[in-house]
Amino acid sequence: PRPAAPARVPARRRRSWPVTLAAIGVIAAAVLARPGPAGIVIAYPSPGVDGEITVDGVRAGAPGMRLPVSPGAHRLGFEAEGWTTTGRIVTVGAHEQRVVTLVLTPLPATLVFDVQTPGVLVRLDNQPVPMPSGEHRVAAGRHHLTATRPGYLPYVADLAVVRGERLRIPIALSPAVQE
Repeated sequence: PRPAAPARVPARRRRSWPVTLAAIGVIAAAVLARPGPAGIVIAYPSPGVDGEITVDGVRAGAPGMRLPVSPGAHRLGFEAEGWTTTGRIVTVGAHEQRVVTLVLTPLPATLVFDVQTPGVLVRLDNQPVPMPSGEHRVAAGRHHLTATRPGYLPYVADLAVVRGERLRIPIALSPAVQE
């Protein structure tokens, strides 16, 4: 008797093995590249102010929104005119929801005094300003400004400034009329 001939594998089947390996590689790469399950951050500013929550420096949504984030540590912030917040680091796990309060601080207003008369005594809210020319940060609201020098007419101004405002104030005193 004759030995049985070895089974012949069709050529089409022989070429499919590399194709199958390539397909498995593409599927594995797609699975590994897919982001993991998200966590959720819900942030509220205190005090309640209209603005936008930022996640890792990117605007993400309004206060109270459910913001999906990848698992890990994220820097939360808040953008609103006249307010600032220091970034807060929050760590969120997969499928975890974190509710966070961001403490806001009002931005100061900046008064820039341009004193044009030498020897002037400048007072802001009845307190002497040690270096009259230059920038001075003040809280938003109303302020009383006086500038005096013997032999000159006083300069008096009531100011109303808002958070984050920059106001330039030229101060030039006129000589008093002598008779």
